[in-house]
Amino acid sequence: MSNHVVVSMDHQAWQAGYAAGLRGMSSISPHVRFNVIPSRNKPEHPMPLRTFFSKLLDRSKATDSDALPSDPLALDSDLATQSEAQGLNFYTAIQAHQSWKRRLIQYAQGEANAPIDIEQLRCDTCCELGDWLHNRAQVPRRYFGVFERLIEDHAQFHRVAADVALQAQRGQREQALQAITRGEFAKQSAKVVGTLSEMFLALTETDTRT
Repeated sequence: MSNHVVVSMDHQAWQAGYAAGLRGMSSISPHVRFNVIPSRNKPEHPMPLRTFFSKLLDRSKATDSDALPSDPLALDSDLATQSEAQGLNFYTAIQAHQSWKRRLIQYAQGEANAPIDIEQLRCDTCCELGDWLHNRAQVPRRYFGVFERLIEDHAQFHRVAADVALQAQRGQREQALQAITRGEFAKQSAKVVGTLSEMFLALTETDTRT
């Protein structure tokens, strides 16, 4: 029969006790076995994941078209699956919107595999992110500022993307390509990625406030 005593505590309390033990400051008996209860605070995301989104946010702040990122940063697939907050996978949402750059370039060059429905593209509530923003998001009040900016930046992204597609459809190839690579679309794409990153960082920060 085991003579261990089972003690339950949350993860923060366990960490404090463990640290004290290492310093020789703990009076806890070695016969105490701990069952660590997961903290009720927001789940902590791996630091590499938050670093990734911080880098995306920093890259998005470029105002000079020559400094705008031309390609998205890559994220390890294991971390990509952990990019969910409030029911939205933020990495997937960023990928979905960045993929429009390649598709619009192909469309402008006459190399697209399928036509683009311009009015569908203009609709900012028709994609997964738009549905989340307008129907499913439950954002704490203290983050309403960045949330409202995300709604507007996302809507503007779709408006600009649709305008570029319309230019391409009308044969204005050079104007469309300019907008995609160095103009309004490039800037708005970077902006929506930055605001998405800012929203993710806000929702996943370690915060004990109620």
